[in-house]
Amino acid sequence: MGRKTFESIGRVLPGRENVVVTRNQDFKAEGCVVLHDIAQIKTFADNRDEEVFVIGGAEIFKEILPVTDRLYITEIHETFEGDTFFPVIDENHWDKISSNPGSIDEKNRYSHDFIILQKK
Repeated sequence: MGRKTFESIGRVLPGRENVVVTRNQDFKAEGCVVLHDIAQIKTFADNRDEEVFVIGGAEIFKEILPVTDRLYITEIHETFEGDTFFPVIDENHWDKISSNPGSIDEKNRYSHDFIILQKK
């Protein structure tokens, strides 16, 4: 996650290794691995047996998308106001390998789908 995303969450996320990406070479985050560029992220991911998930923010998504193999997307069928967006995906470069509707319940008020895209 980017530094701004980490700061907005305000804590280490439990049950996973947390990586914070920032250009600030002096940044420290207790309980997190701190990396400084996309090359470091790629090396980090390549040395893991399990998938690495990027959870934001917008700048990290934009920079990491060209070296990403798979996208897990929750598409919410509603219009919201906002100032930060996921980059536009060129559908010519991705295959949809699954799309499943999510359940609407107390925690999820809007119609949504869970989509997995694989790079061609």
